[in-house]
Amino acid sequence: MLGGDLVEMKRKKKVSFFLKVLVVVLAVYSAVTLVRLQIELNAQRDRRDTLEEERDRQRQKNAALASFSESELDDEAVTRIAREELGLVMPDEVLIVDVGH
Repeated sequence: MLGGDLVEMKRKKKVSFFLKVLVVVLAVYSAVTLVRLQIELNAQRDRRDTLEEERDRQRQKNAALASFSESELDDEAVTRIAREELGLVMPDEVLIVDVGH
C-alpha cells in the first residue's frame, strides 16, 4: 500500500501543478483582455465626444440657416449677397476684372 500512496501523492501533485498553471494562464488572459477592452472603450469615448462636438456645430449651423431663411430679405439685401458672396452680376451688367493687380 505504501507504493500506491506514493503514486497517488505524485498524481495529486501533478494535478495540483497543472491546476495552478491553468489558473495563472486564465488570470493573465483575463488581465490582457481587460486592458484591451479598456483601451477600446477609451477610443470609443473619444470618438463619441468628437461626434457630439460635430453634432453641436451642425446644430448651430442649422439654427443660423433657419434664422437666416426666416428673416425678411429685401431685394437690396439679396442683390448685395449675390454680388459679394457669390460674385454674380445682373444680366445687363458687364463685369470688368482688373488683372493688373
